[in-house]
Amino acid sequence: NRRQEEVPGRDLVTSIDLDIQRVTEKALLAGLMAARSATYAAPAGAVAVLDPTTGGVIAMASYPDYDPSILADGLTTKEYEALGSRTPENPDDDALLNRATQLTKSPGSTFKVVTAGAAMATGIAEPYSQFECAGSEVYPPEGGPGSVVFRNWTSAYFGYIGFAKSLEISCDTFYYELGWRMEEAFGAANGDGTEKFQKYARTAGLGHDTGIDLRYEADGVVPDQKWLNALCKALGPGCNEGWLPGYTVNMSIGQGDMIVSPLQMAVTYAAIANGGDVMRPRIGWELQTPSSTGTPEVNKTFRESVAAKLPLEDADIEVIREGLQAVISGSSGTAVSAFAGFPLDRFPIAGKTGTAEIGESDRNDAWFVSYGPIESPQYVIAVLVQDAGHGGTSAAPIARQIWEAIFQVDQNTDVHLGSDSSG
Repeated sequence: NRRQEEVPGRDLVTSIDLDIQRVTEKALLAGLMAARSATYAAPAGAVAVLDPTTGGVIAMASYPDYDPSILADGLTTKEYEALGSRTPENPDDDALLNRATQLTKSPGSTFKVVTAGAAMATGIAEPYSQFECAGSEVYPPEGGPGSVVFRNWTSAYFGYIGFAKSLEISCDTFYYELGWRMEEAFGAANGDGTEKFQKYARTAGLGHDTGIDLRYEADGVVPDQKWLNALCKALGPGCNEGWLPGYTVNMSIGQGDMIVSPLQMAVTYAAIANGGDVMRPRIGWELQTPSSTGTPEVNKTFRESVAAKLPLEDADIEVIREGLQAVISGSSGTAVSAFAGFPLDRFPIAGKTGTAEIGESDRNDAWFVSYGPIESPQYVIAVLVQDAGHGGTSAAPIARQIWEAIFQVDQNTDVHLGSDSSG
């Protein structure tokens, strides 16, 4: 018989910050319990925390979860079924699903930063363009047969407003108009195959895997004519293969068939936070070999990688940032209540709420994506709570709890930004 002497294995050092990871898991569970006490189903949720400059994953939480130690000696059929395999039609029961990377849902109004960027990148709008924020709009604008009424989330009339205000108050009709104009200029119905709105969304990190160093990541969907053709081929007769302009109008506020993962939204917002670099997220930081001296030998360091760059000018990004800051600290921001009493003067944060309709029901998924500190962003936090109402009431409080821990706002100390992310 051949014998092979044992060789010490190498250690993988990750970008996970243990303290922030613990807080993130606790905040997610607490947020789910709070949403349930408010009569929402809130069966599941996920959080992704990124370093926007390196793409390092600082924390990642998914619920329902499970104790990984049960995998040490293999899974019995009973154990596997307990993790959700008995009900594959109901993924909300599946504890094996990492919702941060594998669950895709409509992003709701958190997607408006993508629509804003696409409109400016394609020349449909300038950074200081203004559009009407009415209670509803009709498309095609001339009305007639086939026209559809698209309603704002409120019937109030806000007049003509700019990008910053549109994000602060989350005006749907502002973004419907941008979607309509992009569709008219170079959408699928135009037949030239450019579909620049969708192209920008993919550049921003959506509709494909982010490249994270984990297996089985979901791609999500950026719907376009090619996607519709494939869908209709699968569905068979009766499927409308013609792309309708209303699809783009609906997509402009993150509804319809646009679906994303929490990690993808974190990557998209990281690009806004860092000035335009779409980072490839990663958990692996270094490979090390133990040493007899006590100091491990570094075999390999996993460097940050830029997957793409947003085709935006500094002024374009700045007006989006201004609006995201106002969401939390402005007079009419949709997350102002969630951050009441938070010391924003010392620890300024920017973010966006999202309330995404679930099919034709009156239920919603709650989103909140944020970054900070504003002047030198070091963290991006993306939160999704399924079937939990509004983003400002169910998702934003989870992010706030994580921000409070990061900044140690409950302690009389100077700002603290977590431990070394390489540990």
